[in-house]
Order: sequence, then structure tokens, then C-alpha cells
Amino acid sequence: MSFTDKLIAMKVLKFNEGELSIFGIPGFIFMANTVGILNHNMEKRFGKDGIDLIYLLGKHQAYMGSSAFLGKYGYRKDLNSFNMVIKQSEMIGQGKSEILKFDQKNKILILKNLNSPVAKTIRGLYGIQKKPVCDFYRGATTGCFQAMFDEKNDFLGIETKCIAKGDPHCVIEVREITSWGKDNHLVKEQSPKESPENEEFSKFTLNNILKPS
Repeated sequence: MSFTDKLIAMKVLKFNEGELSIFGIPGFIFMANTVGILNHNMEKRFGKDGIDLIYLLGKHQAYMGSSAFLGKYGYRKDLNSFNMVIKQSEMIGQGKSEILKFDQKNKILILKNLNSPVAKTIRGLYGIQKKPVCDFYRGATTGCFQAMFDEKNDFLGIETKCIAKGDPHCVIEVREITSWGKDNHLVKEQSPKESPENEEFSKFTLNNILKPS
């Protein structure tokens, strides 16, 4: 039985009156081309601010969704639970993932995405890119890993390889923000800027994710 079939059997993946929900969290499905075009043009029109927005949306959404999932079903914050969360991202089409390193003691995650649809779409539409493009997935991976720890921990995800750059696969590495070397050029490029606009993400709470107005 596939993971999707299991969710349907558990009655946590539901389709009702035109609404789709997973673990009580409402959502809908985008075409990969739509997300790829959005990602590319957010950077083209708004520069790094656009990329930061996509990354932070992914991070906060995944953190809150994973926290809701872990809390509601009483799962331990460990590798098995993280695997279940990653299976959900695969189910919605974000690509096949492989965990290269899951180190809770040192708070390090390295995750390989074998076939990122967004990266493949951007490469197909716009050619080989100069830098990684999986900003939403990078944020979502960061948020999922952060949910394995206490709220006081803040993490940063960095994409070190990307199919859109010509690499054979994408790789996301997540660490606590304070443990990244400041001289790392990828950290400089991919760290979101601190700004008053980030307060928008205070709207991502468990209550309004589970029960949107």
C-alpha cells in the first residue's frame, strides 16, 4: 500500500465539496510549470526580496504543518517522524527525497532531492541557471527539520546542488543559523534579509492553518 493509500485509509487525506485537506490542513495542487514560472519571475521582478519571500513561506508553512502533524498524532520528534513528513512532500509532487544525514545531536540535516520538478521545469524553460532555484523546497525542508526541535531553535537551509544548475540532483543542507560560517558564499546568497515585512509570517499559526477564516 502506498503512502497516499495509507493516508486515505486513515481518513486524513480528504476531498470534500471541492476542498482538499491533509491532516485537517487545507490545500490545493499547482502544476510544476506554474511554480517554476512563479519562482523565476519573483526573482526577476523583485530580486532577492522575491526569493526570500518564497523561502520564508516554505519554511513557515512546513514548520507549522509539521508541528500540527506531530502534535495531533503524538509522534516523537525523531528520524521516523521526519521520514513521514518527507513522504508527505513527495506525495504532493515535490520530488523524491533521500536523507543523507539526520543528526539531531548536532542539529544538521542533509537531504537529496533526486528529481525536483521545479528545478527541472526552470531548467527546461529558461536553460541552465547560475545558482540554485528550489527556494520553496529549501524553505519547506528547513521548516520540517526545525519542527523536530524546540521553538527557540532557528535554522537556515542552504541549497548546495541544484538540477537547474546542471547538477545531477538537488541537495539541501540545514543547520542552526548560528552554526553556518558567515564567509560561505552560498550562505550570503541564500540567507533571507531581516525586515519588518517578515512579521507577515506571524499569521502562520496552528489555529489559522487548521481553521482558516
